[in-house]
Amino acid sequence: IGGQAADLMSENTPGDLDSVKYIHTCKTAMMFRAAMRMGALCAQTDQPRVDMLGDYGLKMGLAFQIIDDLLDVTGDPEEMGKQAQKDNEAGKLTYPAVLGIDESRSQAEKLKREAITIIGPLQQAGAPLINLADILVNRKN
Repeated sequence: IGGQAADLMSENTPGDLDSVKYIHTCKTAMMFRAAMRMGALCAQTDQPRVDMLGDYGLKMGLAFQIIDDLLDVTGDPEEMGKQAQKDNEAGKLTYPAVLGIDESRSQAEKLKREAITIIGPLQQAGAPLINLADILVNRKN
């Protein structure tokens, strides 16, 4: 909720990288983290694995939001099934607005690599999460 509030309050402000990170972490990444942790808890795994999966979710949630922001700038509205450029029109504080398109893409890729490294101890059992990371960062809609 704090991320959503900060998102609304930052509209039409210059902002900076710390602000956009806070918004995206609290608005999206924490939900991914919670989902991963809940799944691990439901599976009755040990606490280190719950934490590991939560850390993966946090990284991937942030990467997901960066890609979402990039798609708003570069995506094809027909392919996405929604209007593009909504963030810019609303004066939203986004990664592309702060870092530009290329650096935003680089940040998403870096977060994906970090997430995959985090789940390395899962070995083959982590393969679906590696696949998910690729899907989320390479999506077109």
